[in-house]
Amino acid sequence: MYLFAILLASSTIGDAVQPELHPYGHPSLEYATKSCILSREYQSDSKLEKATLVFQPLPTFSGEPVLAYVIRPIKDKPLPDTGAYQVTFSSSDDVAKGTYKYWRVANANKEFLLFSIGDEAYHALLKSTSMAVRFGQSTQLSFDLTGTDKAFSALATCKDDLLKSFGVDAAQQHRISTPAVAFGGSPMSWYSPDDYPLDALRESLSGTAVVLYKIGVNGKVKDCQTVSSSGLPSIDAITCSVALQRGRYKPALDKDGTAIETYDAVRINWQIPH
Repeated sequence: MYLFAILLASSTIGDAVQPELHPYGHPSLEYATKSCILSREYQSDSKLEKATLVFQPLPTFSGEPVLAYVIRPIKDKPLPDTGAYQVTFSSSDDVAKGTYKYWRVANANKEFLLFSIGDEAYHALLKSTSMAVRFGQSTQLSFDLTGTDKAFSALATCKDDLLKSFGVDAAQQHRISTPAVAFGGSPMSWYSPDDYPLDALRESLSGTAVVLYKIGVNGKVKDCQTVSSSGLPSIDAITCSVALQRGRYKPALDKDGTAIETYDAVRINWQIPH
């Protein structure tokens, strides 16, 4: 399973490792139009530090990493725009690591940290009683995950229901033994600066579209629909148009090695060409 995870931290995170945050209240699962959102409130024993932990899966069976956000009030010295992060789990030696992105929204008094968690790390998360996220050499959040198994089970059910709403046969997709793999290494390789919509280019507008590809047994993208809009109709439209023209995968296979139709949710980030 791949998902979005959002950490909404309401306390100041200093240079030292923070006390472990413990859940309070009950988990909340929201069946939104195009996503499932699982959230739970957390706080330290002193109740001085609080956070909300949110998970939002993408409707996909391959390729897309877990996205996670830490959102907190603007109080601390800004972190670098990018830097190293590491996520560790109590259940295993699995580690999710890479480069985070940091930005601020001053009028909302919020700052954001964006990072990713892969599929193996997610399975480690499901078996863990705690999870720690470190940004750079100092900033760390630690979460007590005890008692979350039923909530994650409900989230998986919600994801299957979401897939059905997109016309996906979830049971068939669970038969996949070898996921489809995009030619070129990533669907982003199918897009070029020449594809940038002229209206968005004239207005210097950018955006990110999340789309759901339907991949045929021959590996071609045979259908595409917008899961999360970029906010610009022309960008949403060209995202699917290019995929239908150029999108190619090595087909997904079942356990017998037979090609099977599958789906992939992909995030395409459109930035003004330089």
